[in-house]
Amino acid sequence: MGVRITIVLDEKPGQLVKMSSAIANQGGNIVSLVTFEGDDLSKRRCTCKITGLTMEQVTEAVKTAGAQLEDIR
Repeated sequence: MGVRITIVLDEKPGQLVKMSSAIANQGGNIVSLVTFEGDDLSKRRCTCKITGLTMEQVTEAVKTAGAQLEDIR
């Protein structure tokens, strides 16, 4: 299983590194990832499936990375 999230990141270099590092630091693993443009071109939406973490841990990692959590399942 795992946790699936959709987040909104700023469209600038280094944002995916911040997110993946925050997840890895908690002990999680990103097993799938897709990014796409949002309605606002200064933002990018990202959907990830993460294993090894609870929803609460993933939520904390998203906050640490400075991303906006749009959906979590």
